Amino acid sequence: MKTASIEGPNIRRRLAAVVFADVAGYSALMERDDIGTMTRWKALRADLLEPKIGEHRGTLIEVMGDGLFIEFESAVDAVRWASDVQRAISEPGDEQADSSLRLRIGINVEDVIVDEGRRHGDGVNVAARIQQLASPGEIVMTSAVHDYIWNKLGVALTDLGEHALKNISRPVRLYRLEQNVAGDSVRRFVQPHLTWNNRPSVAVMPLKNLGGDPKEEYFGEGITEDIIGALARNRALLVIARHSTLPYRDRHADTRQIAAELGVRYVLDGSVRR
Repeated sequence: MKTASIEGPNIRRRLAAVVFADVAGYSALMERDDIGTMTRWKALRADLLEPKIGEHRGTLIEVMGDGLFIEFESAVDAVRWASDVQRAISEPGDEQADSSLRLRIGINVEDVIVDEGRRHGDGVNVAARIQQLASPGEIVMTSAVHDYIWNKLGVALTDLGEHALKNISRPVRLYRLEQNVAGDSVRRFVQPHLTWNNRPSVAVMPLKNLGGDPKEEYFGEGITEDIIGALARNRALLVIARHSTLPYRDRHADTRQIAAELGVRYVLDGSVRR
């Protein structure tokens, strides 16, 4: 029996950074001054939000009343857009911003389905759910976004732990971007084991080559992969992917810092030689 693919010529998949943003307390604002609120919201979009989307190479997919659904090619671009607009809104005297309209922003990175210009899939649903958990003026993101940006933007991120989202079967780990905080020197770390209530998580660091011969690097890499594979077969553990730990191969960092950045409870580190 032949099976046909459900993906037709107009349906495709791609990795994307998905952003949802809306105005906090919009209904209350409309109740007090509907025409004025709508006018200010349209002006904020035209003067700040939409120009910044173009500046950061994003695409406005849909306007939903007081909300925006945006797609970016890069997680870094998505976070930069969110940070820029939140900063502009919060800074007094910015002519492009309206401080009476405070945004809540959620960001996720995942594979999305593109069908006739519309976006679908689990990644879109997660972004929409986490946006609702943000407080006015906040930016929240999934651990997938965190893994892309933590060493590229020099921002301060606070680990919010895992959250159960409506109609999402798995818990989702969230981070909050701290605004008006100076970079890495004040990056906030929390120990994940204080908030976790599920399987312990393990990160296996690339094993250091003590042989001194650069040609032997593959030896340590192979053993590292074998350890990750062996631990991953134990269903009592959650082992993060090798590509997440690879950037630490040539980096000297405190083990607690590595655990907090990767969102794990345990870090396995060591060396190897023939």
